[in-house]
Amino acid sequence: IHEALSKLVRQSYIEKAANEEYHYQTNEEKDIETEIKNEELRQDATNEELRKIFRDEIFSDSKIKLSPLKIFSYGRMVDEVLDGRDSEMHIHFITPLNNLPLGTDHENMCMYSMQNVNQLCVVLGDDKYLMEDLVMFKKADKCLTRLLSRNDDGYRQQIISDKRRVNSRRREEIVKRLTELCKNARMYIGGSELTDIKSQDLKTRLTDGMKCLVERVYTNLKMLTIEYDDTMLKSIINSTTSGVLFGKIEDDACCLEIFNEIKRQKKLSVRPKIKDLIDKFRSKPYGWYETAIICVIAKLYKMDKISFFNNGSPVTDRDLYPTLTNLTQQQNTIVDIEETITNSQITKLKNQYKEF
Repeated sequence: IHEALSKLVRQSYIEKAANEEYHYQTNEEKDIETEIKNEELRQDATNEELRKIFRDEIFSDSKIKLSPLKIFSYGRMVDEVLDGRDSEMHIHFITPLNNLPLGTDHENMCMYSMQNVNQLCVVLGDDKYLMEDLVMFKKADKCLTRLLSRNDDGYRQQIISDKRRVNSRRREEIVKRLTELCKNARMYIGGSELTDIKSQDLKTRLTDGMKCLVERVYTNLKMLTIEYDDTMLKSIINSTTSGVLFGKIEDDACCLEIFNEIKRQKKLSVRPKIKDLIDKFRSKPYGWYETAIICVIAKLYKMDKISFFNNGSPVTDRDLYPTLTNLTQQQNTIVDIEETITNSQITKLKNQYKEF
């Protein structure tokens, strides 16, 4: 029966709609159906429509939230085609229309995700009619939109309007099928399948997968154990007992990490700006958010480990907050290491003072 129906569809005697419904075609309908089938499509038209469906109707989120302050942006891909801007990590939907040379079985997907460690690979199951229905939708949408603008006779216009409704239902059915495939999709990160995510709620399932990816991409995020905010930044800047309040630099992993980066830059004869440090520690493998980075830099300043220079002049305490938070100031303010005074120098100074 399917073979016979497919043959009648190819010859335009009947029309295939959503849910395997078939509609008889009159001579006028047959002519329009033939025009639809002869419509030319761009090579990337089907992938473009898939990207739109995943972006607008299946999973529209573009950020993942680990806490009120730890929020991460990510990119999107469908069948190895980037959707929008590139990013440090991506959610990658691999559909039955993919062109992966080795296929999507478990071993090959483990290998593929190992090679693309910044991706959450969402591997959908099979749907043998997806390509056929998607191509038909795109051709009908393009052709019928053009035919509708001709202002033909009333009967022909009615046929075109009816076919547009049928085509709209065809797309709804495609979206529904893709959604169901996503609910049961296999998910891979860094060479392993995520088998611990059991939720059947699609958004929860994909969100949990992206949280796992954040931890894999930003391996140094766990160093950030304090939830820094603007209130804490002001408290650090206004503190007067830095030694008691902050302790030793060796006891704070984040302070030590940023301080070592400044020292490393100085050895290379590079004087980093505040914005350089923010960009460095926001990206992988850190993933620290801007307020946290600024707070740690402020702690280093209050510990007398670093100093700031803007246009050749040292930054004073009263100008510290705008210097750290204003983008223009961040781009123009140089961070330098305070010269350490050794114990022998202090002893020598004390002796000199006694002699004096």
